[in-house]
Amino acid sequence: MRATAFIQARMSSSRLPGKVLAEIGGLPAIVFMAQRVARARRIERVVILTSAEASDDILTQTVQAAG
Repeated sequence: MRATAFIQARMSSSRLPGKVLAEIGGLPAIVFMAQRVARARRIERVVILTSAEASDDILTQTVQAAG
């Protein structure tokens, strides 16, 4: 059985704001994580969940640009 993975992310972290866009392996952390999760055999689809806050617009744009 194949499943959907949900990754919750937001830009407004109190300890390290914007950490989801910090670079890991040459990619924004959220893109790096989504690509790694997608490699799991049982994962058919990866969905990024975020808020409707304006501060998360750049997160949405980054994820959409990465496909």
